[in-house]
Amino acid sequence: MEVAMYVEIPKGSSDKYEYNPDTKKLELDRVLSVAMYYPEKYGLIFGTLAPDGDALDVVCLTEKTGGAGEYIKVRIIGVLRMTDNGEQDDKLIGVDINEPELKHIRKLEDIPELRKKKIKHFFSHYKDLENKKVQVGEFEGQGQAEKLLKQCQEAYKK
Repeated sequence: MEVAMYVEIPKGSSDKYEYNPDTKKLELDRVLSVAMYYPEKYGLIFGTLAPDGDALDVVCLTEKTGGAGEYIKVRIIGVLRMTDNGEQDDKLIGVDINEPELKHIRKLEDIPELRKKKIKHFFSHYKDLENKKVQVGEFEGQGQAEKLLKQCQEAYKK
């Protein structure tokens, strides 16, 4: 399944940008307190409403830095189950379809284990110094990701 993703945060950034639907601009929310950076592109899918009240989040595998404020086509291959401060905050896992180096990644099992561990480690610890509780669960496959996406699209329509 391919979707359009809006990139809020480029790979390698420690600046946490968020799209503001009122101003229709990308705004700096905060700088991460920890000595960490986003391991992949991070953004959202417009026209969705996740259980946390925001648009559905996407972690997009990439070999490129940059791209904040851009739309890219993403192949959804899974979901990372998460809870942030007691709220469900799952992240879709996608692959930038315009990157030839990543064409071979079609399902979660195609992602190197170390890369998956880095993603889980980042989200497990990126709020440590803010005294916020984040629980990172497991990766689930494309079927569960598509089910979550459809639920969030339906929630947005209501």
